[in-house]
Amino acid sequence: MGIKPNFKIASAADDAVNTPGSVIDEQFVRNINSPEKNAKIQEMVDNPEPITPLSKAIMKKGNDIEGKLDKFNIARPSKEELVARKKIVKAPDEWNFFGKPDEESYSILMNSIIVEGLLNPITLWEQKDGTYMILSGHTRESVFDDLYQATHDKKWQRIPAKIYAADALDENDAKRIIITANLAQRAKESPKVRVKSIGELVRLTKESTAWGSGVDPAEAVAEVFNIKRSSVFFYKRLEKLIPPILERYCDGRISRKVADHLSHLNQTLQTHLVNQSYIDEIADAAQAKALASAKSKDDIDQIMSTWKKEEKVPEYRVHLKVNKAKDSSIIPICVNDTHAEDLKRTFISAIENSGFDQDFKNYILAQLR
Repeated sequence: MGIKPNFKIASAADDAVNTPGSVIDEQFVRNINSPEKNAKIQEMVDNPEPITPLSKAIMKKGNDIEGKLDKFNIARPSKEELVARKKIVKAPDEWNFFGKPDEESYSILMNSIIVEGLLNPITLWEQKDGTYMILSGHTRESVFDDLYQATHDKKWQRIPAKIYAADALDENDAKRIIITANLAQRAKESPKVRVKSIGELVRLTKESTAWGSGVDPAEAVAEVFNIKRSSVFFYKRLEKLIPPILERYCDGRISRKVADHLSHLNQTLQTHLVNQSYIDEIADAAQAKALASAKSKDDIDQIMSTWKKEEKVPEYRVHLKVNKAKDSSIIPICVNDTHAEDLKRTFISAIENSGFDQDFKNYILAQLR
């Protein structure tokens, strides 16, 4: 269901009351900026950069959020209007656990708002005390805050917003909107945040889904974020990892398969892996799979001790550019360095003196010489 906006989005071209040097109305200010920061922002306002495809993409991210929310049976906002920022409050930190964007992305967003105005209104939830909680758009509202402090322009005191009525949502819905909006707009979040987000979203969806509704929480989350259903369960399993092991997965120090196997260990045994420094000795998924079957610390010690004693034959995946003829086979072998050249000469001699036809001899010899 589409909503027709009943406001004019503020832009740099609008006629607005500009009062440089006047006293800022502190009702509209969240964190006081330094004079240096305000001067830098004013310079950006005076000399904005041309709009690029990248900045347009950043500005329009999240426009499909409402479509994603349809998958969770969450209603769309009921109205759009310009809202005085002094009435806006941030969502609790425990609901909005996403970090701030990097400085470059923030600067691109600010420049786009200066030049074109806010193309993607923020999303608010009306509270019973008359304030509005931000569900999507904390960064955009922060840009308006910075622009107001730097320019004293009253047009930055109000912000375009899509609004949910107080009784249209409950806390569960509000949390799911926050997670969906942030993951949809900031797909490159760290794996750690992604694990928490997807796990929390599945939990919240389960809690709000009526029995017999036909909604599969895992399927809904998978469809919204364009991942496989099995990946949803993988992220859920990763929630069982203790922080030191999860951080190793997020940093790329252990593989997906290793992390998945270790998630089946209880946290006491995971802690033992870390305390004994075993976690940094795990060579591959096969070893992690063996550890996943452990029932005690002694089992862990035994598996690690046995694994160290075993002679492991290294495996290599070799990429060679060869002219492979139709109906032919490649036969890989490993040769001791000391005898490699002797074996090569032996092969050449054997092929030359063999009964193979000359075309086949030439084909093999061309690869050996």
